[in-house]
Amino acid sequence: MLPEYWLMEGGQSSTGALLDYIIENHVASPLLANRAASQNISVFELLNKILESMVQDLNSRFLAALTEDIHVLPDFHGNRGFSIVLPRESESVLLGAAILGAVASKRHSSLSDAMKALNVAGQRTEDKDRGPDNPHQQQRPPQ
Repeated sequence: MLPEYWLMEGGQSSTGALLDYIIENHVASPLLANRAASQNISVFELLNKILESMVQDLNSRFLAALTEDIHVLPDFHGNRGFSIVLPRESESVLLGAAILGAVASKRHSSLSDAMKALNVAGQRTEDKDRGPDNPHQQQRPPQ
């Protein structure tokens, strides 16, 4: 999308692919697939039926309440060996649009120049700072 830059997409397509990966690589996947096939339904339909019965069995207020105390941070690929620098600006879509607009309007001559001018580094995570006690430790950039 931007020449010479990496882009990470975190929308519905990548979320769906992540769910497929988790389901297909789980130890119970073959059992789940066989059970779904025996009922002539998809794995997703079976999982939804299981969740619906859990809502009933646990007297849950609604489906999403089943996970209110479960927090998962899967780390499948990550940026091992690289620094991760988050922009200080929380509205990344607006920041990206401003950068593209600055180049289009000729206020800045390149994407790189516009990014340097409009973006400010926020939190920085170093791979060397990840360890068994705190795999997701974050640090502030030097001031």
